[in-house]
Amino acid sequence: MNRQIKFRGKPIDPYYDVDFVYGFYMEDLKDGEVVPYIFDEQIKAEVLPDSVGQFSGLKDKNGTEIFEGDIIKFRGYGHADGTIGEMKWDDVLGGFYITTCYDNDVLEHSDSVCEVIGTIHTTPELLTDKQTNNE
Repeated sequence: MNRQIKFRGKPIDPYYDVDFVYGFYMEDLKDGEVVPYIFDEQIKAEVLPDSVGQFSGLKDKNGTEIFEGDIIKFRGYGHADGTIGEMKWDDVLGGFYITTCYDNDVLEHSDSVCEVIGTIHTTPELLTDKQTNNE
């Protein structure tokens, strides 16, 4: 198995001065509460629980890694260029998919059909109307 497992999350501590930290995911106790952390060899950052997203294993047409919670400009599979959707995980499906204003699509060839244009955590307004966006 060659799948790369990694996560990202929005750090709580302003020390990090980044939108997201990347690495492994773990939960630990802090003051008697279970809290999520993203860590690697250099950091252990407490992150906002709702901001944690897993790497899908896919990249967009620009080589950008696609994470759960990314907002995707999508084309193909009979959809108009510029359809906007969100990358999500489905436990029943056992995989990642993109929600669109049309349907839910399993993403198979991300390098040619989509582009990451934001995240639900930093640019949620991109999903407000879920309309086709041909900009």
